[in-house]
Amino acid sequence: MIQRIQTLFLLAIGILMVITIFVPFWQCEAIEKTTGIAGQLQLDPIAIHFTPHGQASLENRGDTYYLAALALLASLTAMFALLQYRNRKLQTRLCAINYLLLLSLLGTYFFAIDKAKTLFEISDVFFSTGFYLPLIAIVFNFLALRYIKKDEDLIKSVDRIR
Repeated sequence: MIQRIQTLFLLAIGILMVITIFVPFWQCEAIEKTTGIAGQLQLDPIAIHFTPHGQASLENRGDTYYLAALALLASLTAMFALLQYRNRKLQTRLCAINYLLLLSLLGTYFFAIDKAKTLFEISDVFFSTGFYLPLIAIVFNFLALRYIKKDEDLIKSVDRIR
């Protein structure tokens, strides 16, 4: 199990998705529309955080737990696929499902950003580390699928020789 390269890719996907839950994916300078207070806006998979200039504390301005749930589900799917090394067809299906989960996570990032734009006037926007981790996980998922297919092709060729 460990000697197969796709195991390492699936393990990396699981780890990346757990890290994604705890790091912000979008940051900007913002002005609150209702009060006109300026500050730093930060989105992570758990909440929308706003820190007014001159204060050190974060204020929760909205929940985004659905992002954390998608990231956790993608992590659990990758870990379950890792354990299915004897059943390569199921492992392939789980990786395909993980593609959908990772792509939906990226899509819901933009939904959360749009939600923040309705509450704040935004400037100086940049994507943070948490945005790029699912992209790296998609690449690892592609590589894992490729090596699972290579294993399946190898097994089929050995069966033909017998």
